[in-house]
Amino acid sequence: MTPVKTLPPDAIPDIEGAPLSREYSVLLKSLHHLMTVGTYYSLEHEQYVAASGKAATSISAGMIGRSSLTLEISATGLICGSQTVPADHREVRPLYDLLVPLNVASLEIDQGVTGDDLRQTLRVLREAHLQFGNSTGFREIVLDGLPPTIRAVEAKLHTSGESDVLPDPENIEDLARSFLNLVEQIVANLKRGEAIGPGKGEGTGDGSFSTELADLVEEMKHLAMLESDPHRLLQLIENAQRALDLSRSPGSVDLVFRILRQKPRKNPDPNKPPQASLAEARKQCADQALVMDKLKALKFAAGDLGPLPVDNSKRDYLGICFKVMLAEPSSSLMTHLKASCEIALGDPETDLEDVQHCAHWVAEALRQDRAAVCDRILDAITRPLRAHHLTLLPTFWLMLWSLTDEDLHTELWPFLVNEVLLGVGEAPGDIHRALLEAVGSVGLHAARSQRRRLYGMPAFRDDRASSRIFSVPPVQLYPLHVLLMTSPLAPWHGPRLWKHLRATQDGSLLSVVVPMLGPYAREHGELVGDLIAQEAKGAMPDETRQAVVMLLEQGLACLPPNGRQRKWVPAALDWLGRLDPETARPVYKKVLRQRRWLFLKAWPETCRSAVERRMQAWNNA
Repeated sequence: MTPVKTLPPDAIPDIEGAPLSREYSVLLKSLHHLMTVGTYYSLEHEQYVAASGKAATSISAGMIGRSSLTLEISATGLICGSQTVPADHREVRPLYDLLVPLNVASLEIDQGVTGDDLRQTLRVLREAHLQFGNSTGFREIVLDGLPPTIRAVEAKLHTSGESDVLPDPENIEDLARSFLNLVEQIVANLKRGEAIGPGKGEGTGDGSFSTELADLVEEMKHLAMLESDPHRLLQLIENAQRALDLSRSPGSVDLVFRILRQKPRKNPDPNKPPQASLAEARKQCADQALVMDKLKALKFAAGDLGPLPVDNSKRDYLGICFKVMLAEPSSSLMTHLKASCEIALGDPETDLEDVQHCAHWVAEALRQDRAAVCDRILDAITRPLRAHHLTLLPTFWLMLWSLTDEDLHTELWPFLVNEVLLGVGEAPGDIHRALLEAVGSVGLHAARSQRRRLYGMPAFRDDRASSRIFSVPPVQLYPLHVLLMTSPLAPWHGPRLWKHLRATQDGSLLSVVVPMLGPYAREHGELVGDLIAQEAKGAMPDETRQAVVMLLEQGLACLPPNGRQRKWVPAALDWLGRLDPETARPVYKKVLRQRRWLFLKAWPETCRSAVERRMQAWNNA
């Protein structure tokens, strides 16, 4: 009997179960650890800088005299020298998911790579990934800015980009050629997947699959040749890009075929309401049998998830997908499930009742398994709504918020904040105010408990967000503003909040302190955050009180004569007397008695009146 080899606990197995070579194992573990740290900290945070330096040292030491290491991307995972690590291995999945959508063929890392090089590379890849996911036109992905010690080999693809102008009909040939190039790459991926393991039906090996591929290519060529509308060709290219990502997995052939055969819609006339056939929309959904077959492959009984509906309606179909997501599916199955949800919710006929169904389902699921809902299901719902039904996305969130209690609101808060910062489709005023009210209903302590998850949201991967968070007084969103002041978005948020506060002249302590501090500086963020919290809660810590009193006393003492006319000065005098009467008394004496030219009072009437009112309040106390 052949003894069974057991791998060391920290070993990374390749696709055949053998341990990965030491140098590649160190490389993958170092990159995985660095990307994990990057979900909690910004690229310039000291913790991330330290982690990147440690990762670079480990990678160089693990090369054992080699000049470089190359990671190649295949349909099944990462090729590391002569070994392949499965794409769903936990040390590989984050890197694989980052590189695949960008169509990176290989990543080469040289001996002597530094922590700065690793951070710069991840910055370039993440920016490209964000650009890829949040765009609407099409252009070639270009990875500019990589350091000399790291190189990425990429294929020529077209992906979306907001800055592109819709093409003229004269560019039809270029669009058609781009579409057919994508189809060729999809077919090549499907052929490789079929060679590794049959992905369609049972893989009878009778040549029928090759025939189907040939028929598909001819069908796509015919479609590209006849299509004369550039907008419809752009939709074909978008469908092909989505199919290309899925074609790298052998089990997704049915879904790839369906996505490619989706019929593009005409460019909508903004003056006419959209019309679509329900029967045509239903054809865009992947076959329910695909999910059911995957369900049977899981290592649990279907009964554990409760009764599975057999009706072919969209809502039952989504219910099946959600139930499978709750059962911790493999990463490859999760890819299928998310794609299926996107097709179903991207249906032009998706309506308010569908969104209400999703909200009720998520609310109930949250009570059973918060982690599964937050990590998997929410994104599978909100992503397609954001892409295809922006007007329904805020409605989904308001429904979900109303169906959950305060405890669950804490779990949902970072996801809702993410939507608000992304703009939630620029929702109408009353709906947007309701969303902001929901954001402000979570207390500061609860919000801080979700800080790590919040900073890892897509809204924090860019350098800007929706300015509509300033459409209400900051005190109404004080937990959000306090966290944003020290977040990766602080360079964007701080100056805008500062401008908003400087323009506010309501006599509040904030409207006094901010003008006294002068131009925005990031080191003022903590004090301003404390003052926003103080205004919301009505209580001020002694340390903050002392800092504010010192600021008011020094600011008033240093005011030039022509600065005493500023609108905030009377309020500053009043606040000094409210916070610390003993410190205020000599200042008040100066305001009332100081003269210029022996007989003219040096301080304006508004300042003297503010002082007299506060002194009268002392006497009446």
